[in-house]
Amino acid sequence: MKKSMHKAVTLLLSVSITLASVLTGCGKEEVVSEDTAKETVVMTIEDHDVTLQEYYLYLIQYCYNNSVDPASVTDEKKAEIISAVTEELKLETVEYILADVTEDVVVSENDLSGADTGTNNFYQHFGADFLGKYGIDKDCVKELFVKQKYIDALTKKALSDLAKDSKPGIEEDYGELTFHSIYYALFPSVEYDASGEPKRDVSGNAIPLGEKELAEQLKKANEYRERALAGESMEELVKEYGIEAYSGMEHNFEGAYVEELNKAIENMENGDISNVIATPAGFMIARMDNNNDEEYKAFLIDYLSQQGAQNMLSTLQNNWCTAAGVGELTVDSAITDAIDVKAICQEMKDKNLY
Repeated sequence: MKKSMHKAVTLLLSVSITLASVLTGCGKEEVVSEDTAKETVVMTIEDHDVTLQEYYLYLIQYCYNNSVDPASVTDEKKAEIISAVTEELKLETVEYILADVTEDVVVSENDLSGADTGTNNFYQHFGADFLGKYGIDKDCVKELFVKQKYIDALTKKALSDLAKDSKPGIEEDYGELTFHSIYYALFPSVEYDASGEPKRDVSGNAIPLGEKELAEQLKKANEYRERALAGESMEELVKEYGIEAYSGMEHNFEGAYVEELNKAIENMENGDISNVIATPAGFMIARMDNNNDEEYKAFLIDYLSQQGAQNMLSTLQNNWCTAAGVGELTVDSAITDAIDVKAICQEMKDKNLY
């Protein structure tokens, strides 16, 4: 299924033909013939020719995914869309080339079966008549879905490698910390709005409850604690007291909580229930579920490694494109000027394609 490609990535802008006479306009049955769409090379990245057929397919997919309103397609909007499609094609073509020459990038038979399903669903949704107007046949659609499977496999490997590279540093930052897992119930001492956010005054400070309301909240907190000490479920009690929205499980490392909570839990053993703790947010009762949660620490380190990988992926992709030299590669305006993006979007809208 893979194409034979050289490892060195070189970029050549193809000699374009003038398409104004080839693209016949949106009012005709056919905008561009299949042969013309296949033969017209928009740009060449290494030995992969990006054809007008492929360009139209990416353009249609972009407009569909973004539900582009034809009424919004001004000259400026068209230029924005063409730029986005061109950049997407550059990146995905470079990624596909890299996927083809990179070891350990594996595409399974199950993946390819998924590509077949995606192809059939796409072709059925848009229809042969609509796609045919832009020279797009089913083979072109399948190539797109197969290509995406290789790109997905490359991305998966890249993220895995990036996570492995970032993990030692994160382990160094967090490895020596002691993590706690606590369940807490909070009786608010400040006002909340309907969306669950604290109400604030003109200075941005949370608005405290009145003295009578504070006294009532403290009374409830003490009552809640006594019932919890007697063996009632804290999770069920928060529902009864109507404070479920302000209560829950908290995982963090020792010393990371508000000062009042840090002091209250520093010597707690597993299963211990704290005194009522007066915090800036309200009156809290905490239960120590795990005072040395190694499992959560490992989970957090893995999570932060993966998040770091996600954050670095775009930089890596930019590096791929820079190394390939596609940054300065542009599509001939004679090709893109002749594409009626507004008409394509209008037809998709008229056909209820999105």
